[in-house]
Amino acid sequence: MAWRVWLIPCLLICAELLLHSDLVSIETLAVRFWVNLPGQGRRRGTNVQVIKRSLTPGFSSAAVQANCIPTSCLANVNSSLGCPYLDDFGFGVMQQLASTGSRWILLVGDSLIRGVFLFAVSKIKGVNWETEKTSFNRTTYHLDHVFCCVNTQDMESCFLYRAGFEVPDAFSAIQNVLTSNQSVCLTWHWQPLFSKFTEFAMNLTRMVIPPNAFIFNLGIHEVVYHWTEGPWPDGFNTSLNFLSSYTGNISFLYHTPTRLSEDRVQMSPNGFKASMATNERMCRFKRLITGALEVAAPHVRVVPTHDISHLPDVIAEIFDDGIHFGDGFKVRAWGSDIQLLLHRESHFCKSQDFC
Repeated sequence: MAWRVWLIPCLLICAELLLHSDLVSIETLAVRFWVNLPGQGRRRGTNVQVIKRSLTPGFSSAAVQANCIPTSCLANVNSSLGCPYLDDFGFGVMQQLASTGSRWILLVGDSLIRGVFLFAVSKIKGVNWETEKTSFNRTTYHLDHVFCCVNTQDMESCFLYRAGFEVPDAFSAIQNVLTSNQSVCLTWHWQPLFSKFTEFAMNLTRMVIPPNAFIFNLGIHEVVYHWTEGPWPDGFNTSLNFLSSYTGNISFLYHTPTRLSEDRVQMSPNGFKASMATNERMCRFKRLITGALEVAAPHVRVVPTHDISHLPDVIAEIFDDGIHFGDGFKVRAWGSDIQLLLHRESHFCKSQDFC
């Protein structure tokens, strides 16, 4: 009788291969197989409708497709070129976020998304706080960073604090600021691994004033330090359970892992293992994570930062360590985040797989 347990998943996989074999990766098929095993859907919050959507190439509904932002727009950073980006990344961004009810935008992950945070802050405030205020060194690399405007009508009310320096605790400071209806905060938090993602996210959902948006980019530290090609990175199963069952009001956005300059990475003093720091591994990881999110947590919107990292001018700006990027990457990543937050039903179109 045990064969019956596997019958439906096998039939679904066969149907997928017959209908859409050219559109679906092996990693995604593996995710769908796992979701359909008895008990997995109930435990993870998935249901028959999610499984049906996963068998439809492209988009789950006409409404989603209608709100599709062409990924060709990733190469453009202003609306005059016909793409729905902001022309101005300045103080007006905070006012527009406030007008949509987005009062706390939280970015969590590694130094790549920290760079996006600092770029956003420098544009909003009009000064280069990356060098003037927050000179990162071994003391400040991993501290929580809080940027808040107490009054979105007054730029002088904006400040940047570091936990342990200007404020003892980032989250207490944020909660105090957000008691004002005119306030908006952007924050960055160091948390590059899925093994601690669920605890971190669950603690945020329990706050009196939780974040409106949770933007995360977990990937590169998993690939170059930890992931051993097993079915999941450590802690991802629990993270996926949390995301698939989440029914609150936080908007989750995932930045896909970016390309590496392999020759520079191999020479980097950061202690990467040469056999692990490869674009092939980065691609497999990207497909695994995005495939799982597509099936089990389709409300998590994917920001195609992997695509952005393949643009010629972005590649030209890659740092000597082979990992970090200049402003060409940051403006597109932040612009993509803002576009999705201001137009909450929008998604990026399915795109060419640069892998």
